[in-house]
Amino acid sequence: MEMCPRCKEFYPSTEFVAGNGSRRRYCGTCQPVVNFHYSLRKYGIDIPTYEAMATAQDHECAICRTAEADTGERLLLDHCHVTGKVRGLLCRNCNTGLARFKDSTMILQNAFAYMQNALWDVGHDLTDIEQYLRRS
Repeated sequence: MEMCPRCKEFYPSTEFVAGNGSRRRYCGTCQPVVNFHYSLRKYGIDIPTYEAMATAQDHECAICRTAEADTGERLLLDHCHVTGKVRGLLCRNCNTGLARFKDSTMILQNAFAYMQNALWDVGHDLTDIEQYLRRS
């Protein structure tokens, strides 16, 4: 058993192992809270500003419009990797997606064109695909 330094509760050692197998300092409940506050400090955002941003976006991801409540976690601060400026709030999937595309609008445009052509060429109805995406 180990004690979480934030909540002072005791948990099995497995509670301090992240999904990727690395060791974390805080329990599974406290770690996301610590990470959230770290991100706010890192990008110079306070909680009222974050909440105002979330409210302005209806607590939905700025890209896919998935509701924060549906993901089970807070929206993440999306930032420009060149300037460090916060651009908006995204779900984890969209935030990771932008990072995978290296924040490049050219690569994203190429991906968009690819998807349009690839979907059209294999005979999929775009309406069916959009309905599928809304369900997932």
